[in-house]
Amino acid sequence: MSGYFGLDIGSSSIKVAQVSGGTVSVVGMVDNPLSRVGVDLLPAERQKLIDVIKKLLADTSIKTKNVIFSVPEVSVFSKVMSFPVVSTAELSSAIKWQADQDVPLPIDEVDLSWVVIDKPVKRSGGEQMKVLVVATPKKVSKSIVEFAADLGLEPIRAENEIVSLARLFLPSLAKKGSSLIVDFGANALKMVAVTDGLISLIHSYSVGGLALSRSLVQEFSLGLTQAEQYKRAYGADPTQVEGRVYKGLEPVVNNILDEFAKVIAGFDQANPDQVIERVIVVGGSVFLKNFVKLLSAKLGMEVSVGNPFAGYKIDSARASLAPMYAVAMGLAIGEKT
Repeated sequence: MSGYFGLDIGSSSIKVAQVSGGTVSVVGMVDNPLSRVGVDLLPAERQKLIDVIKKLLADTSIKTKNVIFSVPEVSVFSKVMSFPVVSTAELSSAIKWQADQDVPLPIDEVDLSWVVIDKPVKRSGGEQMKVLVVATPKKVSKSIVEFAADLGLEPIRAENEIVSLARLFLPSLAKKGSSLIVDFGANALKMVAVTDGLISLIHSYSVGGLALSRSLVQEFSLGLTQAEQYKRAYGADPTQVEGRVYKGLEPVVNNILDEFAKVIAGFDQANPDQVIERVIVVGGSVFLKNFVKLLSAKLGMEVSVGNPFAGYKIDSARASLAPMYAVAMGLAIGEKT
């Protein structure tokens, strides 16, 4: 069994995953009792979250204290930046200068990290290297360290969700042109485009499955719990209950479909030789009935539901919610890549 595990604290649910060799040795999930995450939790809320996570760790029999945390995309600034091919020292200075222009916080209030994802051989002098830059507010980094201590855990590191998604699927997409990986979560769409195994675009859209439920709350004057039940039972299928639930979901569904189309069109326009050929969706909201079919029709291309457990052995009884474990699995395999 590996000496660390992934802990993905989402606004809707909390997931853990641990990998041992080619086997998913531990997976587990529990509802987030607060339905939100952040550094501004009240002491009582913070303790409630700690208690729930401790119980999850006990129930899944995770023994190691070493953990890799996810950081919600809303809490960080991340961007693929382009720079001339330069030395490491020159690149460091260039990144800090560019981040000072782009990051919506004073540069001394964030922790900067970056990784070169594409460095062409310098020939003519016009080549551009691509660098994934992540700026994490120092208060977020501090909060994670303190939260880990309260859980009795040792944080190896924390990383934003899009990085975990990319790590999970990149090996299977190498030499396959350009693909768009999307985590369709409760509160947001997190998108990462990859081209021949390299990250080429990052995008977030702050509308997710919860917005769909709230649209049913307004349409039918339901409570949120009952709206969630309607959404899960009938989904975006116009053939169900005379299309009444679909009608309530349709405005938000169309907004989401339009966002997919806009991101893909923007990428294709900027990269005419590397157009996106396929979309892979994960996250809890992919279980919305008929959504994948609607998305495929909207985009006119292959859309599939990703399986984070592909290539790993796992008890079939524990694999039914696989799309929800994408970030946790990306974290769990973190030190292998």
